[in-house]
Amino acid sequence: MKGGSMFTLKELADRVAGGNLTSMAKMLNGTRESSHPRLDENDPDPTAMVSRDQVICLWVMRAGSTVGHRLTRLLGSNPIRR
Repeated sequence: MKGGSMFTLKELADRVAGGNLTSMAKMLNGTRESSHPRLDENDPDPTAMVSRDQVICLWVMRAGSTVGHRLTRLLGSNPIRR
């Protein structure tokens, strides 16, 4: 994690999506948070920065799933607290 509030797309993909950048970009784009820039799903940039807030949005959407459990481990025991 970079500076506590940002992740690279590669870091998230490695820890959540088995290294699949395209899948990770699609999941993050699926949060429909207009305040977050869309990630390129066709040619994802592994160095693209993703905010903790966007990751939390994905965590809320995927709670209870394998992805949600991986995000919980990534974000810590209390994901909402910074």
